[in-house]
Amino acid sequence: MPFLFKVYNEPEGPEFPPSIPWTETFTGTDGSDPNDVYWTKSGQQNAQIQNNEVRLTCTTAGSDLLALNYGLGGDFIITVDWSMISGFSSSSGWATLMQVQVDNNNKITIYQSGNTVDPYIVYATWLNGSRQNNLGPTWNTSGKFRVRRVGSTWYGDYDIGGGWVNKGSRNIGTADITHISLQASNWSTRPTRTCSFDNFTITQGTPIG
Repeated sequence: MPFLFKVYNEPEGPEFPPSIPWTETFTGTDGSDPNDVYWTKSGQQNAQIQNNEVRLTCTTAGSDLLALNYGLGGDFIITVDWSMISGFSSSSGWATLMQVQVDNNNKITIYQSGNTVDPYIVYATWLNGSRQNNLGPTWNTSGKFRVRRVGSTWYGDYDIGGGWVNKGSRNIGTADITHISLQASNWSTRPTRTCSFDNFTITQGTPIG
């Protein structure tokens, strides 16, 4: 009589790196950490799920940062919804921010400043360490950011309800992206500042695990 073997299928975990297009909705129990298959907490390490968003909080000067665990090659498109939970402040400079970089000297940052003195959406780029800024005033406390690359040109866009607006572009090159992060950044030791992100989406790009 032949032996019968029962085969148990191990449950599969999240795909890593994920297939593109990919959206992170930060669904989970309030107070839990974002999925560590895809994300790493850094800086002040306060990132947690709240109301099916990820909430980042700076309790002192510095950044609360959530970094993606993989990079991207080729042309890419990255979008995210953002909201300033703390709102604007006259006593601190802070920002709700998305950053995409090859390295610390070649990168793009797009953010909403939370200071009443300069309530700007800022598109900042670095090429070989040389920074350029494009900015314009807006008092919106929520919207969408988009960072994209076509060839060697990088673009920063925002949408605060009227459709996508290009904030600027710069030729930063075609090297692989090694770091993508969402941040609450505070340049003051005074108030605690909080922001949230949702629907982080990569619609184009080649994942590099």
